[in-house]
Amino acid sequence: MYETLTADTLRRHFGFPDDYQVDTVLASGTWDLIADTHHMPHLVRALTDLGLGDIVTGSGPEALRRLTIPQFGHAWEFIVDGRRTWFAPVMGTAVMAQYLHTACLMGARKLLLVGTVGGLSPDLNPADFIVPTVSRGTHSAWMYSRIEPIDIHPDPAFSEVLAGRLDAALPPRRTVARGPTTTCESIAAETWDDVQTWSVQGYLGVEMEAALTFAIGAYFKVPAAAVLYVADNLIAEVGFFDAGFADSAQARRRARQLQYDVALGELLRSGAEPTGC
Repeated sequence: MYETLTADTLRRHFGFPDDYQVDTVLASGTWDLIADTHHMPHLVRALTDLGLGDIVTGSGPEALRRLTIPQFGHAWEFIVDGRRTWFAPVMGTAVMAQYLHTACLMGARKLLLVGTVGGLSPDLNPADFIVPTVSRGTHSAWMYSRIEPIDIHPDPAFSEVLAGRLDAALPPRRTVARGPTTTCESIAAETWDDVQTWSVQGYLGVEMEAALTFAIGAYFKVPAAAVLYVADNLIAEVGFFDAGFADSAQARRRARQLQYDVALGELLRSGAEPTGC
């Protein structure tokens, strides 16, 4: 059925050029309607700090621009040294899968997820980082792995490089934790019992896309990893709607910028072979 679709079929159907390829994907787990205001400024600053301001301000074929094909209109693309990167800021597995799967069909050689987690460890605070070593998946991840339990590992070498970059750049009193996360696709349905159970089971955080990202990477034999920062501290009973959440706003903004700095620095340093524009 649809899993037999080829890159050429997708290119023809959606109107991509015949030689269109993707080399790397930076996926951001976020509500797409706030991507322009809450994430693009961090992406732009990271590119500028890497000396790629012309990618941001230019109008040529390599410049940062939103994809004009409606079915892929959440994503942006830019080209550095002949390598095309997709930036896909979407929330949850259903839509994220469309971008990651399509990118892999079109040649993507690295997948990197950035985003947030709800903290499940009492040792972690808002703006601390987690580089997952494994993520417990749900149905979307199972569709790619077809195994139970759905414990999906990222690429270990890729993850360790990212963790090292974070360790080197992290401000004082912040932590980079390595360990398991669990993917929950229905954030509003999480209960206090769920949070306590996950914490007792040793999960460091709960997120919405990591298991799927790792599963698609494994399916296509493409290195995949994630760099996530703690937003709300669930095990401390401080969620998005609690008064104490606002106290960490400045630290979380700094963490988000560092996340983009590290992610782009690694993706653009170690990207795949050049592709055509």
